[in-house]
Amino acid sequence: MTIQEQRRKGFEECFPIPHYMEWKETTYFLKEAKKYSRSQLDAHLFYLCTWSGWNAAMDSVCVELPGPCEAIDIAYFNADVIDAIHAAGVRTK
Repeated sequence: MTIQEQRRKGFEECFPIPHYMEWKETTYFLKEAKKYSRSQLDAHLFYLCTWSGWNAAMDSVCVELPGPCEAIDIAYFNADVIDAIHAAGVRTK
């Protein structure tokens, strides 16, 4: 799973998708063109803003991993550790 997919999973656990919205490639859309109530349109806009804020917050977090020599003294960073960080939707550098 990509970092973006992990973020989306975490977001949807906190903010379940309303039944009239769906995910398509990069964002949330209203399902099929039909008449929506004003409150549904407002909720869609709020959901998009919340998703944007979620991503901005997650983008502000990045774990800087120690270099190979530092890792021996500080901690052992193997692929499982890095995968766990990414599974939380957090980037590494």
